[in-house]
Amino acid sequence: MKTVQVDEINSHLLSQENEPIAIESKGHLLGYFYPASYKTSSSDMDEKWERLEKIINQAAKESNLDPDVLMDVLDPSQPFPFESKSMAS
Repeated sequence: MKTVQVDEINSHLLSQENEPIAIESKGHLLGYFYPASYKTSSSDMDEKWERLEKIINQAAKESNLDPDVLMDVLDPSQPFPFESKSMAS
């Protein structure tokens, strides 16, 4: 991702580069800009999913948990499995 200073935004956008940018002012990050037509390649996403699967499998192996159980444990929409009712009060 390219970093662009606030005063360079117009020239960057006019150059029609189709890549996301980080916008800074005086060394402080203000935010990110993702062009409407920007898409990651499907092969890039495939690599990321494969990497995530390897990480989950390694974490499951090291924790002696089934990968499906590990994903349930890490699901933020579910209550933390090790939290007792007395601790929640």
